[in-house]
Amino acid sequence: MKISYIYSQSFRVIKKYKVLWVFGLAVLAFEAAGAGFGNGFNNASKFTQKFEGSPSATTAGPQDVLEKLQPFLTALTGVFSQVPSWIWIVLLLGLLIATIFSFLLTLFLRSWAVGSLVGGTYDALDDRNEISLATVGYRGLRSFKSLSALYVIPSLILILGLLAFGVLAGLAAWGNMPIIAVIIGMTGLSAFVLGCVLASLAELWAERLIAIDGIPWWPAFTHSFRIYQNHLWDTLKLGFVNTVGGCCLGCLTTAIIGPVIGILVLIGLIPVIGWALIPLLIPVVLLIILISLLISGIILAFKYTTWSALYKNIREAQK
Repeated sequence: MKISYIYSQSFRVIKKYKVLWVFGLAVLAFEAAGAGFGNGFNNASKFTQKFEGSPSATTAGPQDVLEKLQPFLTALTGVFSQVPSWIWIVLLLGLLIATIFSFLLTLFLRSWAVGSLVGGTYDALDDRNEISLATVGYRGLRSFKSLSALYVIPSLILILGLLAFGVLAGLAAWGNMPIIAVIIGMTGLSAFVLGCVLASLAELWAERLIAIDGIPWWPAFTHSFRIYQNHLWDTLKLGFVNTVGGCCLGCLTTAIIGPVIGILVLIGLIPVIGWALIPLLIPVVLLIILISLLISGIILAFKYTTWSALYKNIREAQK
């Protein structure tokens, strides 16, 4: 299968059906929400570095800081000690429930968005199909349960397997068998890494088997390796071109938008004139950011369309 033919098909679909842009943005947003935890640590470390380099941090020693904070810490401890234990238990349970709910909501929304985009791009390759916000969204409703299982269950199995190897390694070390403990630990770590790679590879075709053909997650997971066996070269070619093309477009977009935002920020820092222009500059910067996100969503929808086009050709070749 020629990559140029797949790209021409995908470009025609993305140009014709703007509704796919919406689901590209949805997948982008929900994937970022699922993988966006922990970004605040980098910001916190930068703030800490700035604080440590400030004059107040160098002139005041740790003992002086603690002495100044001691009355506040004492009062805070007194307030916390007066709170009944059952309130802390309720707060912890509420936090746990909120975390689980947030995780499940993000998982279901991501699965729905991916199922919609996969099914919608596949249907859009045939001009006889009706493509609308409702029809594409319905694709996701039919497949989000199996997709959610695809994203969660293999990961849980890998984590439980790694914990099991860790327990065995700990028992071996406790029993004065360090060499066996190291062997078990390295084996478990290697199996975990290999499992993560295989699970990531399986997701590519399993998503299409689930969203397009309606296959349950486990048969789709296992059948995806059969597709790799018969169409490995086509998969590698398209994956390489998509990766290189996406990186080039992303770098080009950053190279254009980044300096523009930087210039606007510098203009806003100019005394008097820049400050007067801030009410105008803020909407312009926000508009540029939104345009950048829209471009990212279109690129993502285009990539999904290329994989749907390849899958369509694979199915037709098997008939």
